[in-house]
Amino acid sequence: MKAPELQFITKVYHPSVKSDDGKVCPEVIGKDWAPTLNVAFILETLVGMLANPALDSPLEPEIADILMKDRKK
Repeated sequence: MKAPELQFITKVYHPSVKSDDGKVCPEVIGKDWAPTLNVAFILETLVGMLANPALDSPLEPEIADILMKDRKK
């Protein structure tokens, strides 16, 4: 009944993904999770997270800081 835990195997440089183990911030899926949702919802949410990083509560503050100061970098 609870939201699934997500983890990238390939390294991802993103403020909502832990650099050392690839775990995705639980709030990414958990805030909108309901037991009736499916894999399509999870994939759409991940694509949205990757395209539009949330900088308000990052797992990796250093990455969020770089993103805020110099997005191209």
